Amino acid sequence: MSAPETACLLPEQACDSHIHVIENPVSYPFTPVRSFTPGLAPLDRFLPLAAGHGISRAVVVQPSVYGADNRCLLATLDRRPGQLRGVAVIDAQTSEASLQDMDSRGVRGIRLNLVSSGSLGPEAAVQAIDAAVRLIEPLGWHLQVFVRAALLDHLEPLLRELPVALVLDHMGYIDATQDVRQPGFRALLRLLADGRCWVKLGGAHHISPDELGNPQVDRYARELVAANIERLVWGSDWPHFAKHARKIQATPERVGFRNLNYAALIAMLVRWLDASPAALEQVLVTNPRRLYGFDSDDGIEVDPGAMT
Repeated sequence: MSAPETACLLPEQACDSHIHVIENPVSYPFTPVRSFTPGLAPLDRFLPLAAGHGISRAVVVQPSVYGADNRCLLATLDRRPGQLRGVAVIDAQTSEASLQDMDSRGVRGIRLNLVSSGSLGPEAAVQAIDAAVRLIEPLGWHLQVFVRAALLDHLEPLLRELPVALVLDHMGYIDATQDVRQPGFRALLRLLADGRCWVKLGGAHHISPDELGNPQVDRYARELVAANIERLVWGSDWPHFAKHARKIQATPERVGFRNLNYAALIAMLVRWLDASPAALEQVLVTNPRRLYGFDSDDGIEVDPGAMT
């Protein structure tokens, strides 16, 4: 499916709910405490790509390489107010004034990464979630958690009682090489069906060694759609970082980008939703509007001829 074909299929104000922006590290230095060193993925490269494929809104997620320094994220949001929303990373040193400033500039949640710095055990994960919730609850933000599905069984009782909205990354970071009856996935389905979490469809390249060609991923995605389509959003995970060690390193390895076709990622979503216009509207427009607070008719307006 080509870019013009995907653009024709998507509803107006379609949103890519998970992208990363990496600008020049001279202006926005990477944290020394990181698991990899990426190449550049500037906003100016994403905007024409999105517009050429029928995507007019996006959610910029703070990548782990910046740690809790959100300057690049905020500068990105400032360039397209109303069209972009942000998910930040914070720590214990983040002040209330900083949180208020981020809120005014389009941040609507924080990301808690329990994977890229080395997987945490159940007790440490509970402590990290509790600390994050205390900081964001007054703002009404959501908590986006990147966690291995195997841990969801242990965390389910806590996650059910969170006083903030919960978003789970990359289809719950399930292991698509395992059967759909795996315990972590059943916990994910229960949370989703009961409206206790949101799930980001997409990220098939994270959960399957076959990246985009594993029919088992389709089965997982369809089960999520059947469980509760009103709590699903879609994200491309652009610019698609290549695999890395996912542990803090003294000399972080240099990592390039996977050669994933944006149109193919959209086509995969269309397949999961059986090309239903109503379902595409729900996942790409209605749900992101509710979760991220898009409240205007603005969209990314870029000449599709400039697409890269």
